Amino acid sequence: MAAHHESASPAPSAAPGPTEHRLIPGLYTWSAPAGQMAAVAAELHGAFDTLKTRGPETGSRHGRRRMSDAIELGVSFNRMEKDAPVFCMERATGSRNFASTLGLIAEQTAAYREHVEGATGTKTTQDNDHHLNVVIRRYRPGQSIGFHIDRLEKFEDAVWNVVVENSDSSGGLQYQVDDSTKVPVNESPGLVSVQTGPARHTFKHGVPTVSTERISITWRWFRPEFLTSLDDYSEAEARAVLSPFVNRVQQTLANGNGDRNHNQNRNREFSSDSSDSDNADSGTGFKATAAVATAAATTTVNLMATAMPPLPPTAKHDWSLFGMAEHSADIKLPPAPTGSCTTGLWKQPAVLAESSAVPTLTPTPARSTSSRVRTRKEMHESWATRPRVGIISSSAGIIGQDSSKGKDHITRFW
Repeated sequence: MAAHHESASPAPSAAPGPTEHRLIPGLYTWSAPAGQMAAVAAELHGAFDTLKTRGPETGSRHGRRRMSDAIELGVSFNRMEKDAPVFCMERATGSRNFASTLGLIAEQTAAYREHVEGATGTKTTQDNDHHLNVVIRRYRPGQSIGFHIDRLEKFEDAVWNVVVENSDSSGGLQYQVDDSTKVPVNESPGLVSVQTGPARHTFKHGVPTVSTERISITWRWFRPEFLTSLDDYSEAEARAVLSPFVNRVQQTLANGNGDRNHNQNRNREFSSDSSDSDNADSGTGFKATAAVATAAATTTVNLMATAMPPLPPTAKHDWSLFGMAEHSADIKLPPAPTGSCTTGLWKQPAVLAESSAVPTLTPTPARSTSSRVRTRKEMHESWATRPRVGIISSSAGIIGQDSSKGKDHITRFW
């Protein structure tokens, strides 16, 4: 049905590269490393387990929740689905809770984007990685998502996905290639896919009711022309929050145009706490040496110094996502917008005020240096370690919306 593109650049030699699905034109698939996927699976199980327990599911129009739980990273898609779209960055992006997940996304993007574009003729906007949107979905038995096409006017041409967990190969993503035919992708953990051409613009895709738990990650990029049309859009904020991700993509490209060997323990280079990754990869036989870790850390620092000059400080951002807590960049957050993103649980983090260094005539009680440092540290941690998380409700069908209560249904990581 679908012809392969012989003129495309060859796939990476270290592992089978993207191959067009024989029944779904425009859908390219390949596999991510098993060890890396194990670390991501462990990370996401912990993230979903952290979600607050929900009450009896009797508030929707259908009497139960039929859609998946979801976590967003990067530029929020949920806020774009409102009647009046609101620009908002998901603060979970800057926490260390998703180091392996964002590392996987960055490496797969860097390793295969050029190949996919060459094979399909699609092009993504240059210098647009800071407009990344990530949606992580967990489907529990009985849940599903309807057939749809991702917003063409909002997102660029390529939409990426990776299956983290699914024990039923035919019980996952399907494409509706005509009115009477739905083609399953035949999923397995680690299957990466990219929608281009007809798979992106013509065929609807969805996940019918699942019988076993399924976890997947979708990532795509907002079109710059759409985001810049929003009154409260802030390019500075988008670049600040997603700079570690952009840096990771650039570093992976610099290291041999993707370094397709994909060392399963590479996330240690970017996480100050690698114990979870160590446990997840203990059976793979990959053990990073101290020399490799030191060299990687040096490379990271040099890239940070080149790509991210210091910005005027008003708040500390948690760069420990990629293991660089000691080299945190100062970020100047833009003025808080007037939209709904500034109220309730979605409000902007409070500016960390510094004590004035100008002496006054009025004596003030002495305060130890350690006390001041501890206070600032606690203020920083209280913001950086509490990312926001939304849950999809079947009644509204979008992240964080609960029509039974007429308000956003939001929970936090603690």
